[in-house]
Amino acid sequence: GAVIMSNCQKKIGIGVIVAILCAVAFYFLYWIKTPVYSLNIIKESIQKHDTTTFEKHVDMDTLYVKAFDDSIVAMSRIQGDDTLSNPFAAGIIQMLKPTVVSALKQQTIEFVKGEKESSNKQTNEANNMAKGMKDKVAVDKSELKDISVISKDGNESIVSIKIYNKQLTKDFNIKVKMTKLDDGTWKLREISNLVDFLIE
Repeated sequence: GAVIMSNCQKKIGIGVIVAILCAVAFYFLYWIKTPVYSLNIIKESIQKHDTTTFEKHVDMDTLYVKAFDDSIVAMSRIQGDDTLSNPFAAGIIQMLKPTVVSALKQQTIEFVKGEKESSNKQTNEANNMAKGMKDKVAVDKSELKDISVISKDGNESIVSIKIYNKQLTKDFNIKVKMTKLDDGTWKLREISNLVDFLIE
């Protein structure tokens, strides 16, 4: 009877271990496929100065084109003027956009590589505008507090990133849009509520 009991206990013991391993494996595989995990990949790629991984998970073109448009909208709301309704001004702003986006991408890659801003001190309008946009978002004055997935619909997801702004001593929820890649990880595409964030 004792032998049967110990065999039975062994089987139960092994069963429990297998169940735990399955749960861990499932959690790990599920976690790898979440947008939050991909945001961690982006964070790590910056820490490791890994530009390839960063570019895989951040769609800088879409991100900065929308950020450019949003910052113009935010500026005109803050200043209470309607620059955008002036076709001449709006035309000039749109002409600047590709150059500003390109400058932002270059500054971002230098930041990920851990390089100081390029010695190529072009003080052209586009670079100044790119730097101005970067300063307004004040990444270096912000601290990450929490990340949560708001909605997930097929290959699109909206994720809320709660950051604490040390300068303004308050929390902000930045909502980002992410899309799923072929390997099941996610790519950051745009900041959905940048206009509100800039106005605040």
